[in-house]
Amino acid sequence: MKTGVATIPLDYGKCPPWLFKRIKTLGGIMAELMIEEFGVDEFLKRLSHPAWFQSFGSLLAFDWNSSGLSVVLTAALKASFKERNLGVYVAGGKGKTSRKTPDELLIIGEKIGLNGAKYAQISKLVAKIDNSLIQDGFSLYHHTFFVTEKGNWAVIQQGMNTGSSKARRYHWLSHGLPRINKSHGLTRMDMNHGFTQINKSHGLTRMDMNHGFTQINKSHGLTRINKTTD
Repeated sequence: MKTGVATIPLDYGKCPPWLFKRIKTLGGIMAELMIEEFGVDEFLKRLSHPAWFQSFGSLLAFDWNSSGLSVVLTAALKASFKERNLGVYVAGGKGKTSRKTPDELLIIGEKIGLNGAKYAQISKLVAKIDNSLIQDGFSLYHHTFFVTEKGNWAVIQQGMNTGSSKARRYHWLSHGLPRINKSHGLTRMDMNHGFTQINKSHGLTRMDMNHGFTQINKSHGLTRINKTTD
């Protein structure tokens, strides 16, 4: 699975309607050309790459160094894909709209013959992993789920840390799912293999308990918690 994250400045502005309309139109045209040339699976793969996604949003004239790029680009693609038969469907969005993702996936599933309940469960699981299991200080406020008629999917979701005035975007792709916990060069405490690994390359810290950590890790974690609370 090819995944990644991007940490960017947190902004509170709103995209002007005239700019959103242009991003929607141009983004839809470019997405259609890419899908015609390379196919829907390749398009999802590119969306799952943080640098490519950021470049795509910048090319469509949005602020290159803004947290709003994630929200505006995914919303524009969602709106555009509703008007185009490209074989890619989008659910979710920012804030309250993100909570509608499971219901929207049920509707999409019924429309294209997929098990919508299955994808709704995947959506919830992916959101919980980045919001709760990876304790990096960023709380999710945006979640968008892309799914194809073949059942392949990608998730782009974003959290905010108001203390640091930063946002962090998380990318997921259904291909190669067992590899989803690869580090990507981020700083984290990795408990996947029964021992602790610290990577300080970016000066950040996070605890990643999202994949198959052992009973030893559970035991040590509970022991530390109990000592702290005694």
